[in-house]
Amino acid sequence: MNNVRDNLTSTETFISITSGGLGEEIVMRGCDLDVMELYKNIEISEDTKIHFKPFKAYLKIKTEDIPPGFTELRLVHSYFCNVNEVCVEVDDEYYFSNKRLKDLCNKNNLEIEHGPCLSDKNGILDLALCLRSKSWIPQANQWIIRSNNLWPGYNVKETIIKHGVLFVPCSYVVERHPKSSVNLENEIHMVLSIENSKMKNFYAHYLSKMGK
Repeated sequence: MNNVRDNLTSTETFISITSGGLGEEIVMRGCDLDVMELYKNIEISEDTKIHFKPFKAYLKIKTEDIPPGFTELRLVHSYFCNVNEVCVEVDDEYYFSNKRLKDLCNKNNLEIEHGPCLSDKNGILDLALCLRSKSWIPQANQWIIRSNNLWPGYNVKETIIKHGVLFVPCSYVVERHPKSSVNLENEIHMVLSIENSKMKNFYAHYLSKMGK
């Protein structure tokens, strides 16, 4: 059922993935619908040399002076005008803004923000927006060499590494960044720990939808 819904709601722009309890076929009274939207036409890279493809937007990782586990994403190239709309100009460069992205989604009746999710006022839908780096980034190397006694198993772990890293626009807290709220607006959380149940379900069951 979830696969059918995901296939029907996915478009050329994003992949829709049902996660959380319903994603694991656990249906309980009052259970909300957790959905992850992975943008297909935005690629993230650490490389200085990027081989541009048509109809793609490219963002480059910038982690200098950024709290661990977060990054700024500098716009390198974009074919799409709507990507420019969610960027802010800083020192003559353009950075992806999690605040602008969420403000844009708020217009679609997703008014409540908590963590990586946007929710409707009735608490029926939780939506997490995701970007993806197809390559494994150095900041995540510690996750590879950690104890293998924890989830996931070897095969799932190798599949995760093969498919790269997710980037999730999270809520920002002014107190944790002394520089400026403008920079904080641009910071994107790198999902390096897969303990979160939504990410766990996503990686374990839906990697095949991401393609290569």
